[in-house]
Amino acid sequence: MKPPSTYSEWANALDAFGMGGHDEEVLCAMEGGCLEWGPVVSERFTARLRTAIDTRLEQLQKRQKALAVRASSERDIVAYLLAYRREFGTLKRLVSVRAVPNDVQQAFRSMVAQCAQRAQESLELSAKEDRSGRLPALIRKTRVDLF
Repeated sequence: MKPPSTYSEWANALDAFGMGGHDEEVLCAMEGGCLEWGPVVSERFTARLRTAIDTRLEQLQKRQKALAVRASSERDIVAYLLAYRREFGTLKRLVSVRAVPNDVQQAFRSMVAQCAQRAQESLELSAKEDRSGRLPALIRKTRVDLF
């Protein structure tokens, strides 16, 4: 994928990111991209960026629900939590591309950090029902909000 330089190319790249599967390729292209930032472009771009992030966060929530059903070992749980953390790191990398102005980057970084913090709190809350105490300890030790 070539680095995007028009709004249309950025829209396609953000859509590809939202779908997942080729994160490294898409992020590398975006990191090399540029965009003329004007009022109309900024509004549309931030809406597309938000949609891509929301799509990925919805996918994360589905995986969190699947964890509750499929988690069979501590190793599986830790692997899941690490993947969850990496996903938040990937989102942070997305919102930090240099084509995005600093104030927009800061707003989206804050949003991603808040989502990660809420996810961590949700995981800890749901783990309180584990009577063995092992699940809460694993979740506290392998935090998803430290990326």
